[in-house]
Amino acid sequence: MTDLQWFNNIDQMRQKPSDLVHDWLTKPYILSRALKRVCQRLEVKIIVQQFENASDDECALLNMDSNQLAFVRQVFLCGDDIPFTYGRVVIPPKTYDAHFSQFASLGTNLIGETLLYDNPDVSRGPFEYVYIHRFHPLEKMIFNELPRKKSHQDLWGRRSVFSIHDSPLLVMELLLPTLPEYKA
Repeated sequence: MTDLQWFNNIDQMRQKPSDLVHDWLTKPYILSRALKRVCQRLEVKIIVQQFENASDDECALLNMDSNQLAFVRQVFLCGDDIPFTYGRVVIPPKTYDAHFSQFASLGTNLIGETLLYDNPDVSRGPFEYVYIHRFHPLEKMIFNELPRKKSHQDLWGRRSVFSIHDSPLLVMELLLPTLPEYKA
């Protein structure tokens, strides 16, 4: 998770996404609901869920001490068995402890639709955007985890901080090259 440069506005970025990628990054507020419009079945495939170190920029966003272990959930959202996005959720210890039963029972459910959206106790911060060049360590890890190996490609993504009763968590969504055209 190192060496990523995040931008508050997609227009500030030197690299410009394709129209398809731009639509996916900027139009859906809730990505999972938009993904459900382009497939018959949307599933969560868990890559890993464990306590581990968060990156320095994640710790800074979450007001977390860098020597604390965060609960990190890495997943693919798959539409009709095709990985569409990679997701990374970083949950600081105080947030995890305060809402332990909700996180412990999450399983393969969508975290947004299960815990975050339609919850009056949750607020969402603004989006930040990223461009990840092919062969970046994160890109390599993602492509190595794909069920059907693909050639390496540049990735685009977004992230935002959610707050549950003033307990923060970070959600990052990276778009994979298999993502179909956006449908409004």
